[in-house]
Amino acid sequence: MTTLKSIRGFHDIHETIPTWQHVEQVMKKLAAQYGYEEIRTPMLEDSRLFERSIGATSDIVHKEMYTFCDKNEQSVSLRPEGTAAVVRSCIENNLLYSQPRKYYYLGSMFRRERPQRGRLRQFHQFGLECLGYEEPYADVEQLCIIQRLWEALDLHEKITLEINYIGNHDTRQRYTTALKAYYKEHVDSMSEIDQIRWHENTLRLLDSKAPALVELNKNAPTIDHYYTNEERSTIELIETLCKENKIKYSINRRLMRGLDYYSGLIYEWKSEHLGAQSTVCGGGRYDQLFNQLGAQRTGACGFSVGIERLIELTGTLPSPMKNTVVHLITPSEKTLPKLMSLAETLRSLMANHQFYLHPQCGKLGNMIKKSVKMKAGIVIILGEEELNQGVVTIKRLSTQQQKTVKIDDIQHTINEILPCTE
Repeated sequence: MTTLKSIRGFHDIHETIPTWQHVEQVMKKLAAQYGYEEIRTPMLEDSRLFERSIGATSDIVHKEMYTFCDKNEQSVSLRPEGTAAVVRSCIENNLLYSQPRKYYYLGSMFRRERPQRGRLRQFHQFGLECLGYEEPYADVEQLCIIQRLWEALDLHEKITLEINYIGNHDTRQRYTTALKAYYKEHVDSMSEIDQIRWHENTLRLLDSKAPALVELNKNAPTIDHYYTNEERSTIELIETLCKENKIKYSINRRLMRGLDYYSGLIYEWKSEHLGAQSTVCGGGRYDQLFNQLGAQRTGACGFSVGIERLIELTGTLPSPMKNTVVHLITPSEKTLPKLMSLAETLRSLMANHQFYLHPQCGKLGNMIKKSVKMKAGIVIILGEEELNQGVVTIKRLSTQQQKTVKIDDIQHTINEILPCTE
């Protein structure tokens, strides 16, 4: 019989779980500190949601979405990103009726890309969405949150920030006209999809990874020549706020995000330690997304962090309970019921320790070896003789020292050996 394996680009997560848990706790704590509440949206959505929001000519919609028809012949897609679903939920449930909202999400996203370092077909994102506020204070506050995240994870020396300001619709239209003229003599040498983008969404060519376009983009016009006076004032305020809050950044006037709904401030946090897939976090303002989804224009901004790339930068962290694990073992079937009851009692009395019950008996030497391999701090041994005397043997594995104590004294003895650090 053929052995079943995971689908390409869909990975199991096991050895790095302590790191994932630590990173997730840090992110959730930061979000709560800034007043963000959790929102959970479905993994499966109407395909039109992403076609309208991300853009039909984007790589995501054009070739990366997991899209299929269900039994009712409705086209549905696994979510490739989180923002569109949050906005859809706000519109559908009228969440902005009485007040602005700050939401965070954490979950799986899906894109059928070529799997490589830092890029999987099922990946995970943590994102914040600030809905109902105009620029630029909410935007810069989110930059403050992200900077605090890097500091909390000791990554601030490994990640740099690039920003750009892509203005309002009219500004982008003027800039698009200039770009279209710049690319015109090179259109025939472009791929079919890039020719479509040149006609329908020229700005997307700036985000291309095609080598010829990457080279061509080095001399492309930049958007700052087309700003209005109001936009220049907004940019000055953004830069002032960044400097006052000690946010280090560089300006990249050709930076474009790969989604159609952005306007105003956009940014990417990158790390040279990740190779080609260097973007760890990206975001910006998307005031027009509500329009694109059939509602009134609403000020909004947000960002998402790629968890897999963040974990790679963070490195593997040890289990937070590795020095507080207590194993309970017995060589006798007769003492297993009492050992199980003892484990339950200890869990109630000592919630900050982990008690691992071996739910079967065996040779003591073999069971102790298993406990050592599983990085236990101590083992509690309850044999028939110990049970008759109302005692247990407690063995500290790091020193191989052991002693016999009364069952009523177990809690005190464990605290002496493994004091709680919380």
